[in-house]
Amino acid sequence: MQINELLKQVGIDRRAESLYSFDRKTVWAVNVATELALECFELLAAESARSGYYPVILGDPEEVEEDLVDLDIGDFSPEELICQAEEIDPVSWFEQRVNSDREYFELPRSKVIELESVPEIFAVLYSHDGSHLLDEVVLALLPTRYCWEVPAWLGFGGWGDCPEPAEHVAVLRHWYELYGARIVTLSRDTMELTVADPPEGDTLELAREHFVYCPDVVFQDTGSIDVLAEYLKRCRIWHFCWN
Repeated sequence: MQINELLKQVGIDRRAESLYSFDRKTVWAVNVATELALECFELLAAESARSGYYPVILGDPEEVEEDLVDLDIGDFSPEELICQAEEIDPVSWFEQRVNSDREYFELPRSKVIELESVPEIFAVLYSHDGSHLLDEVVLALLPTRYCWEVPAWLGFGGWGDCPEPAEHVAVLRHWYELYGARIVTLSRDTMELTVADPPEGDTLELAREHFVYCPDVVFQDTGSIDVLAEYLKRCRIWHFCWN
């Protein structure tokens, strides 16, 4: 299916532009009005099995352009990263990551759990201070049917606490299979997922996985693994930020 024909089917009357290509497989992008971005995402995601393209919202067009200047597509191969991910057992990976620095990954606990109201929003759609929606965001179409492969096609990861791209792919597939978690947004340092089948019962182990995957969900946000576990029972959007 032609990309621009696909866009017209979901009501986007703009032509997509090529961001870059790998072996004749192209990553496409188009700017869309932010208030329409999630609707367009859902329509395109519903078509991904047929079209062969999975959508992801990349955020502020100016930041995306800046990031493309720094991106060296010769440094990675999406298909090789996806193959590497097949060799990663996510459960073992969580344990190996903890064992690499047990002091750093010691679980912050709390006896008193006080939950604040958490707005179910996608931060990537907003200005950095959260005061207003962006006018437009970049919506990318990646040559894959599988949401968990997004980091491989964007070469996302591999700095600071942020896992390597292949590790992202393995973990995201793990959560997709268990909870129907799908990646919706991916900016320069933030990833946001929606959850079709939220966890039930004890969520402490899932909270531990979130913390090991992205320590700042506890260090910068909830303050303890116990608070995070309670949030996971009620939240349909999962936020991760490595900055």
